[in-house]
Amino acid sequence: MTQRPHKLPPLNPLKTFEAFSRHLNLRDAAQELYVTESAVSRQLKQLEVYLGVKLLERVGRNSQLTDVGQHYSKALSQGFYVIAEATERLFPRPDHLGVRQVLKIGVGPVFAEYWLSKRLGEFRALHPNIDLELHVNHNLLLEAPLERVDLEIYTGNATHNEFLCDPLFQIQDFAVCSPSLLNEIGKVSDVNELRKFPLLHEGSTHWWAQWFKSAGCKQKLPKNGPIIYDQIQCIKLALAGEGIALADHISTLEHMQNGELVRPIKHKLITQHWISLLIKPEKIKEAPVVAFRHWLLNSMAQFKSELEDYHE
Repeated sequence: MTQRPHKLPPLNPLKTFEAFSRHLNLRDAAQELYVTESAVSRQLKQLEVYLGVKLLERVGRNSQLTDVGQHYSKALSQGFYVIAEATERLFPRPDHLGVRQVLKIGVGPVFAEYWLSKRLGEFRALHPNIDLELHVNHNLLLEAPLERVDLEIYTGNATHNEFLCDPLFQIQDFAVCSPSLLNEIGKVSDVNELRKFPLLHEGSTHWWAQWFKSAGCKQKLPKNGPIIYDQIQCIKLALAGEGIALADHISTLEHMQNGELVRPIKHKLITQHWISLLIKPEKIKEAPVVAFRHWLLNSMAQFKSELEDYHE
């Protein structure tokens, strides 16, 4: 019995919309697709006309996805990922069979520990000919990104216009602690109640002060709890019940899923810090870089689509 053909919208506009929905920026989408910004605009409009709905809302100079646009974007990202994975698995490209290639990746310790290390095996299985070098940057500030690597997974609010930049994930800070400490605290209905308990300060007291201010607290923050110059150790102290830490989805999702950490209150601070992928312009078309970039963008899109409390 002959199967009925799938009724699909035009594929180029679909691909353009999926890329734009990750960036929400014409320039970045155009760079990814190697087309002009006007071409991206035309493809987006063509898809809206075909579907008969608004996928984007223009707010001043910016654009954001409508509700239906957000749902459609998630579905497309998942679909393209399945297609790409099947293609790599069933039809390995010629470079898989040739000379081995080296890809040097710079990455911060937190992202390496909590996100990348758990997913890197997937990339290696897709690209067995690419030998990876991980250069973990332990400095709080990245003075010279991409000095020794091909691409850098960078965390911060600095911009580096000399590199191609893919914003991956916006850091959103919330309070976490162990269930045992929460039992001691009891039900928290107001953020001010957290001030009575030890606060774990990463690097300085600035971050907690900023978080309380965003929650509407005007009182001066008491010096209550240790300062730890390492985010990984800060999370470990929270796991041990030594205090309440500020954390994000990247560093705590697994701990919250298995019940080792809980959020005593739902307030979160959407920061100006991003995890971004930086690539040297001269490297952008090299096969290992293209492969890793494609995999990382799709893996991050999948990760974000599964979070219940995340909005950029």
